[in-house]
Amino acid sequence: MKFNSTSIDQMTESLPELIAPKELVLIGLFPSLTTLHRLRKRGDGPGYFLLSQKVIRYPKDELIKYLKRQWRSQSNVEAKTISEKMH
Repeated sequence: MKFNSTSIDQMTESLPELIAPKELVLIGLFPSLTTLHRLRKRGDGPGYFLLSQKVIRYPKDELIKYLKRQWRSQSNVEAKTISEKMH
């Protein structure tokens, strides 16, 4: 899924302040619960709260920061690739 800063803001506007992993998959922000689990284990994903041993919630502001970071790094890679092709 391709994002830009504006679409991220629009997409996340109606989300609750704390979001369950399943909700993130259902709305299409992540492909699977397994992906979110791997990101948490590696420390690469958005910040989250562990409310109990099995209850995880992602704060909306952390999710937005993560998505924008991903968008910026994806944009930088694409810009570098285009630049390399031109030279």
